[in-house]
Amino acid sequence: MEILLEKFSASGEYKYEVRRRKDGLFEVYVEKKHTDSDGYMPAGWFQHLPIPDMLHVADSLERAVEIGGECLKNLE
Repeated sequence: MEILLEKFSASGEYKYEVRRRKDGLFEVYVEKKHTDSDGYMPAGWFQHLPIPDMLHVADSLERAVEIGGECLKNLE
C-alpha cells in the first residue's frame, strides 16, 4: 500500500499514516512510539508500532486526515 501522509502528535509519541488501498479506500494507521529494547538495539533507538484497536477505513483522503487528527487529539 502507498503511504500518502504521515503526521505526528505534538509530543512525538504518536503518529498516524494514511495509506491508499488498491480498491481506492484509505486506511488510517495510528501508531505509538516504543523504546523497549531487549539489549540488541542501541540506546536511544525507537520505533512506532500500530495500536491494534485504532485501524480505520475512510472513503476519502479528507475524511482519513480528519479521523487521524481526532485520534491524535484523543491520545495526547
